[in-house]
Amino acid sequence: MQKNNTIFTVDYFSGNIPHLTTLLASYKDKKDVKFLEIGSYEGRSARWFLDTILTGEGSELVCIDTFEGSVE
Repeated sequence: MQKNNTIFTVDYFSGNIPHLTTLLASYKDKKDVKFLEIGSYEGRSARWFLDTILTGEGSELVCIDTFEGSVE
């Protein structure tokens, strides 16, 4: 699957979107929201957070991952 010029090879995330959309709705479009994601794999969830929830001015996402086991 390709989205925003990013190629994803697996999808461990999309099944969570309905729940996360509800749980995180109050953060959408708010200014200066800071999220931390631990374990990013290909970045599918990070891309979703940035495109869907962290849309307010000054909002940001920090991703931490060991990248162990990946090709990179």
